[in-house]
Amino acid sequence: AESEFRAIYWESDRLDAKMEIRGTPSVNLRVQPHYNKAQIVAYLYDMDSWGWGKLITHGVITLPDANWGDKVRVDFDMVTTAYDVPAGHKVVMAIDTKDPYYKSPTSADFYLDFQYKTSEQNTVTIPTL
Repeated sequence: AESEFRAIYWESDRLDAKMEIRGTPSVNLRVQPHYNKAQIVAYLYDMDSWGWGKLITHGVITLPDANWGDKVRVDFDMVTTAYDVPAGHKVVMAIDTKDPYYKSPTSADFYLDFQYKTSEQNTVTIPTL
């Protein structure tokens, strides 16, 4: 059986000035796992005006004991980095549930719903100079 995989992403507006990233970006999400195990992989990209991206950093968190259907807050850090995003480029955050470099917590297919509430925003924090 062939599995269908989906990801979600958010992108900034084009930057007016160079963004000097220095430190450890962090991700704060509100999700609803639809299985008893889950994994979230986040990628931070520099995207040029042609739509080509360069990986800036990434991070992963595994939920080995997720409660199926519960809405949970997930906070995790990405790999510390020093990277300059040129003016005119965008910063893109992509989220997926599988990555070939990380062992999945289950061989079963699973998915997450992302929860959006005015009072509890999903955020990425990017430390800059």
